[in-house]
Amino acid sequence: MVFPSPDPLWVLELIKVIIMFALWALLLIRWLRADRHFYTDIPFLFAWGFFILACAESFDVVFHSELIPVPMDLITYKIRAGLTASSLVFFLFPTAQIWISENRLAPPLLSVIYLILIQAVIVIAPDANILLILVMPFMLVVYIGFTASFFLAWLWKRLPDVHGLVMSLGGTVTIIGQISKIILPVLYAEILEVSGLLILWLGLVIKPGYAR
Repeated sequence: MVFPSPDPLWVLELIKVIIMFALWALLLIRWLRADRHFYTDIPFLFAWGFFILACAESFDVVFHSELIPVPMDLITYKIRAGLTASSLVFFLFPTAQIWISENRLAPPLLSVIYLILIQAVIVIAPDANILLILVMPFMLVVYIGFTASFFLAWLWKRLPDVHGLVMSLGGTVTIIGQISKIILPVLYAEILEVSGLLILWLGLVIKPGYAR
């Protein structure tokens, strides 16, 4: 088997996948080192969200590198989108817990409804372009909620283990990268997404000033 030439697109996609797996490992280790472990903890849920998202993004690496002859047809796109949709629930649930913590049933119910709706959209989408357009609002809802939550956490001096402002900046860059997929060449969108993920990494390792 001959390894493919280093085309900028799939190399960027590979870097993105590596960063996501690294975020999964970082968050999971942080959760394991905590004094108490709950499966509803933000680090645990975010960790598996990044893991599933990395698996979904790996489809792009395999397809664009042509390392394995996988046809990127509508079925493959839908499988990839289904994995992405599943990963988003791991970000939506803890975000919903922050905003509607007074109702214990609301976050899981909202997450289940979200998952059913987005999976239904994926199933009925007639082609890849419409699939992207239909799924985009679902993704943006989660990303915007994620970004706003960390910004407010920084503003209110909460979550001292992460830098909320840096996290919200990373989320903003990621949102711009997602939207730009519709209007810009894929390569530029990937650069934005990789930049957003690197900023998120910094947000996880840098402590805010009020934590010192």
